[in-house]
Amino acid sequence: MQKEIRQPVQQRSIETKRKIIKAGYTLFSKNGFFKTNTAQIAKEAQVSTGIVYGYFNDKKDILKEVINEYITQVYDPVFALLDNIGKKEDVEKLIKDVLILAEKLHKNSSDIHRELESVAQSDEEINKTFVSLQDQVTLRFVEKLKALNYKNITNENIHLAMNLIESYVHEAVYDKHLYINYDKLKQNVIFLIKSLFI
Repeated sequence: MQKEIRQPVQQRSIETKRKIIKAGYTLFSKNGFFKTNTAQIAKEAQVSTGIVYGYFNDKKDILKEVINEYITQVYDPVFALLDNIGKKEDVEKLIKDVLILAEKLHKNSSDIHRELESVAQSDEEINKTFVSLQDQVTLRFVEKLKALNYKNITNENIHLAMNLIESYVHEAVYDKHLYINYDKLKQNVIFLIKSLFI
């Protein structure tokens, strides 16, 4: 039976929990999940190990919060981009802007991304956390783009578009195959995504 975990309500407690999550994010990025322990996270957060266990059962619970933080950092700027669209923009321009932004955001978070992907491959619970958060993001995109009156906005089309963007970004940022012309690849991705929404 798991112990009861504190849910912070006071500002100081909320900040303490945030410090622990930030410390986990930093150390998982730098050293990896499996090479990081709770004592190291506590030291990085400048709190006692007991404080960490007051907010989390174990480092896997911290990792779940780190995944949420990562998803927020990667997708919130994209939603902010959509929020700044005053009227229906050209679909091709919107796709280009999203691709450029997604590439930049992935470059800035490449270490934590690799680690999260690796852990998700070997841990079913972490994979479910990742998938659940991605589902929430996909449905948020559907809602946002429908509100902007774009055509053919369905769960399936948005899911496919997001997978195409993710595949392109992984190639351009992480894989970097020598035989691929990334400008051409980007144009192909734009063409394929645009075809979903016309």
